Amino acid sequence: CIRDRLVVGAYLAYNRYVKNSTGAQTVKNALEDVTQNPTADDDRDGLVNKSEIEYKTDPKNSDTDGDDLKDGAEVNTYKSDPTKQDTDGDGYSDGQEVVNGFNPTGAGKLRK
Repeated sequence: CIRDRLVVGAYLAYNRYVKNSTGAQTVKNALEDVTQNPTADDDRDGLVNKSEIEYKTDPKNSDTDGDDLKDGAEVNTYKSDPTKQDTDGDGYSDGQEVVNGFNPTGAGKLRK
């Protein structure tokens, strides 16, 4: 059942985000919203709450990894990891690469 999977996903995400600077109370409330509203996009980043759990992103923070790309853009447009500032490990954040026309997931320029 989708609700059961959301609860398990919420538990895993809660354990992950307790250590983040957002604090346990904020995350707990966000995860309660996720299980009650799985098709809403509370942080307006382009990922619905259900997808936030699947990708282990924060449903109350539009840019979980702080790389200046919204989580939805990372998943849907650039195919980068919304939980890593530097998906390809080249020393430049995904946001820096996109702004400068480079591919955040590997070598080369972005395809237009």
